[in-house]
Amino acid sequence: MTILDELLSRYPDLTGCRLDIDEAFRLMVRSYDRGGQLLLAGNGGSASDCEHIVGELMKSFVLPRPLQQDFAENLSGVHEEMGSELASVLQSGLPAISLTGFPALSSAFINDCHPLMDYAQIVNALGRPGDVFWGISTSGNSRNVCYAAVTAKARGLSVIAMTGSRE
Repeated sequence: MTILDELLSRYPDLTGCRLDIDEAFRLMVRSYDRGGQLLLAGNGGSASDCEHIVGELMKSFVLPRPLQQDFAENLSGVHEEMGSELASVLQSGLPAISLTGFPALSSAFINDCHPLMDYAQIVNALGRPGDVFWGISTSGNSRNVCYAAVTAKARGLSVIAMTGSRE
């Protein structure tokens, strides 16, 4: 049984999204394989989801992600005692950035430029072709997340949108 099969057995309501979930996963794998990063944005509870996802990706999650041996050796080469300690504790993480974590920039941009384009500004500054932008919006209409998605596409990022259902 694959991880996706296990997810769908636990949450059968997601079965209709199987192909979309698989494609989102493949987009992220391709990006990470090429040295890319994941940028996430959302508001309220969705912002909390972004922070949680980043936390799981930036350290080991289900399986340990040990440091590459050459980096562990470099740490010890810089400082034998601290480097050895660092090498025994640090984990290889997947680069992921929650755009909700820039309060000084966001509040300045909201105040000085536009109240709904702060996430778009951060995508504009940090996003690189081949990266992935993941926008989370319960309504699917969060204007600041939509602006960031448009900016991401224009910058050459792949875009994943996770929204609530519309009836």
